[in-house]
Amino acid sequence: MVHDAPVTAWASVLLLIAVLMFAVARPGGLPEVVAAGPAALLVVVLGLVPWHEAGSELVTLAPTVGFLAAVLVLAYLAGDHGVFRYAGALTARISGATSSQFLSALLMAAPLAGGPVALEITDHLVSQPYVDMTLALMTRFGVRVERPASLRFEITAPQRYRSPGRVLVEGDASSASYFLAGAAITGGKVRVEGCGSDSLQGDARFAEVLARMGAHARFEPAAIEVEGGEPLAGIDADLTTMPDAAMTLAVAALFAHGPTTVRGIGNWRVKETDRMAAVAAELGKLGARTEVGSDSLTVHPPASIRSASIATYNDHRMAMAFSLAACGREPVVIENPACVAKTFPEYFEELAHLTVPAS
Repeated sequence: MVHDAPVTAWASVLLLIAVLMFAVARPGGLPEVVAAGPAALLVVVLGLVPWHEAGSELVTLAPTVGFLAAVLVLAYLAGDHGVFRYAGALTARISGATSSQFLSALLMAAPLAGGPVALEITDHLVSQPYVDMTLALMTRFGVRVERPASLRFEITAPQRYRSPGRVLVEGDASSASYFLAGAAITGGKVRVEGCGSDSLQGDARFAEVLARMGAHARFEPAAIEVEGGEPLAGIDADLTTMPDAAMTLAVAALFAHGPTTVRGIGNWRVKETDRMAAVAAELGKLGARTEVGSDSLTVHPPASIRSASIATYNDHRMAMAFSLAACGREPVVIENPACVAKTFPEYFEELAHLTVPAS
């Protein structure tokens, strides 16, 4: 069973203590925090107000506290010039093991500092393609980031972002994965446009995973086609670079011959819900047997999929991924389907356009 774990007021105490520690450590003391600028005050307010994540609540607060601590070091110096007034060199060290979003946020803010900023990852970096996308877009907008080592980023500051005039916004490859997997499962054919072989999104390579299972995949620079062929075969795949599409694979594994092992998904546990526990629990309702590892999930498909009511834990990706279970012969109910509004409000309408009732 997956239990909600709301982020409660003790998080506020931790952040407030952090603010006071930085205030005492700097000449000028606490009054300087108030004078530091809006960004610093925002961090203080976030520390004083109890809050929680959307979804089935955040399972662990540690990654967010680490990120906010790094933000606090930078935002504390906010003031006269752009975001940061401090003209000396700054170094922020954060974990990259949980989410690349923390690093991307700091990367985008760093060029507005008053002096050079270095960002160091203290362990390893998950979802690397998303960081590559951040860096590519920063370059497109006229900002330079040096990367002398794989886990160190150096930004000369201050720099100014400049509009390139026109920018192509790619389609969401994570959301495309459901339609591509549906074609592979049912023997249909789907073409998605807006992302393809030129895409920096890790999930844009998901069609290659489906091809390993027996589907036919074809890439164009800005489009992907998948057509189902022979019955799908279970595979062992490392999806570190595409943790969202990894959920799609876990459900598609219901229709494969033989077990499928999905690796590189330890950070599932700190997403909108504990996705490792949630995916295993809901696959069990459908008749599958699962083995949960520290960063892996093995799915042993059932002889036949059972009818089930799938809990979504208010997690949009749970709803979309498990909709694929309805590709079998038994009806499947998705609870709280409206949770897809977070990223794809029209998902079920689009899915209906591509499907026909089973005879």
